Formats: sequence, C-alpha cells, structure tokens
Amino acid sequence: MTDIHGRWTQRFAPLAEALAHSIEIGDDLGAGVAVTIEGELVAHIFGGWQDRQKQTPWAEQSLPCIFSSGKAVLAVLVARAVEQGLLDYEVPVADIWPEFGAAGKSEITVAMALSHQAGLCGLSEEMSPATWLDWDAICTKIAAQAPLWEPNA
Repeated sequence: MTDIHGRWTQRFAPLAEALAHSIEIGDDLGAGVAVTIEGELVAHIFGGWQDRQKQTPWAEQSLPCIFSSGKAVLAVLVARAVEQGLLDYEVPVADIWPEFGAAGKSEITVAMALSHQAGLCGLSEEMSPATWLDWDAICTKIAAQAPLWEPNA
C-alpha cells in the first residue's frame, strides 16, 4: 500500500485510504487533499510523487497543477447573467467577443462553449510557461485558433 502522510481523524480515514488506493493503482501519481470545516483544518492528507520518475515525494507543501477548477464558477456566473437577461446561451461568442469569430468559430454559441462542443478543449500549439498567465496572450491565441474538431458535432 502507498504511504500516505499528513493528519486526519478516524472520520477521514476512508479518504486517506481512497487516496492511497488511487495512487497505488495509478489513477494518480501524487496528490493531496485538505478539508476544513467551519474554518478548522480537520484533515490534511497527501502522498505519492511529484515527478514521473518517482524521485521526489509529494510533500505537505507540494503545489499541484489544477485543471478546470474555474469551470463550475464560470458556469454559475454565466447562469446568473442569463437569469438577469444580460446574456443568452444561444448568442454566438463572436457577438460578444468579435475576435473570437476567426478561424471558423463565428457560429459557436455560448452554450456550445460551455458544454465542450466548440472544439476548443485546449491550445494546439506549445507555448512558454511564461505565457500561461498572460491574459491578453491567451485570449489572442484562443481567438486565432481553429476548432480542433467540428463544432457542435
């Protein structure tokens, strides 16, 4: 069984076991989870590896790469805007952001973009990590990119 570290009460032992199992079977290379209840840290569980070569163990302060963490928040914000009449799911994104309409994307609606039907699951070209947090550069790349598959297919 994979070594799991941290601190947790018996209440969270199944969570520690699930993390160990996930690492053991290869679903996760390494991971950590922290649980707070009413502002109190009640579990901080971690284990596995930070690198594919399994040379650097996952540590208490390891920083994970988080994908798609903003999607749920964005979906709620868009739903609120639709509810308030500020946005429509069926409007083409290019009506709101004209540059987005380039490269065959002029008919992609807000609904298609939110439901992964726009053919834009990622950027097709490699880029420097220095660009990852550059809002303008990322927006320019998304606007210029052609869909990776036929939208709404």
